[in-house]
Amino acid sequence: MEEKAWICANPKPSPALMIGALLLLSLGLSACASDGTRTGGPDADGPMVGAPDWVMEGCLAEDTHNPEDELCGVGSAAGSRNVSLARTAAMNRARSQIEQQLKSRLQGLLRSSSTPPHAKADGPGADPHIENVALQITRLTIGASKLRESWVAADGTLYTLVTLDEAGFTGRLAQTHTLSEDIREKVLDHADGLFAPTEPPEAVQPEAPADA
Repeated sequence: MEEKAWICANPKPSPALMIGALLLLSLGLSACASDGTRTGGPDADGPMVGAPDWVMEGCLAEDTHNPEDELCGVGSAAGSRNVSLARTAAMNRARSQIEQQLKSRLQGLLRSSSTPPHAKADGPGADPHIENVALQITRLTIGASKLRESWVAADGTLYTLVTLDEAGFTGRLAQTHTLSEDIREKVLDHADGLFAPTEPPEAVQPEAPADA
């Protein structure tokens, strides 16, 4: 009876009660992101639940690629709702890993095979010339790399696995006419050594997610 009497005596909430209710509502909304995802604490399962091995272990994961015939890179992109832009950014970061591997192996090949034109093997101009040629070949052939797999984490981060195989590399290099014929043929003849070096393959780990 007392509660009913209070309700009857207060048919409309006071301004103070309305302000309090609005404050509580605003606090509740602040615990959610703009898309309605709760941000008050981490997901119990974490954003990486269900991630494939290549996302967690990079190119060292089993069956990720064929190390005798392919170079591999893993890239990621976060912070973009445009899937196409995020995929492009993630693929570019994966390709940058492949570029680093390929350039390093090309430098080793060019140093060991023969003296580059216009430079002595032990001269001061040898290394810069070799580095420039290796970089040029890398940029000319990286376009032959392909997207192997992609995966999106629960937090929206997009991961990509990109590979470059020997056939794609040699095919692209054979069509290149901006290199001297001597260098092009030398690299083509030793392409097996670029993709299946005698030393263990580089341990390429996935990068930390970066904003697209």
